[in-house]
Amino acid sequence: MNTNTASADTDTRAMVVTAAGQLAERVRDGEVYQAFQQQVSTLQSDSEALGVLQDFQYEQQQLAAAQQYGMASEEQIRELQEKEASMMAHPVLAGFFAAQQALIDELSEVNAAISARLGYDFAKLAQPATGCGSGCGSHGEGGCC
Repeated sequence: MNTNTASADTDTRAMVVTAAGQLAERVRDGEVYQAFQQQVSTLQSDSEALGVLQDFQYEQQQLAAAQQYGMASEEQIRELQEKEASMMAHPVLAGFFAAQQALIDELSEVNAAISARLGYDFAKLAQPATGCGSGCGSHGEGGCC
């Protein structure tokens, strides 16, 4: 590779990184992201809503562990479904999840636009090849992944 090619590659990379920063700023300044941030703040300041969410997440983890060992009962599944319904009925949590989904939808549209131009799934390409992303090195072979 000659110096002109290396310089052009560096310039192109700098322009892409700059454009990515501008894209991030536009997303951050948009109504959807601002609404999400407001819902995050609301959730963080509501101890009751946080408790409901943490309780659901704990029960979800317990059920996942039981399922992993084939020990999940129908009652555990039903109880988790009830907790989920209760969680989704909580106004603060419902607002948070709606804002989160709106942001996910918007970012999916951005990914689709970029992917269409590139000819492959842009977001999927950015994921670790191992799929676990933890950097543990076991690559899902009985290790931490």
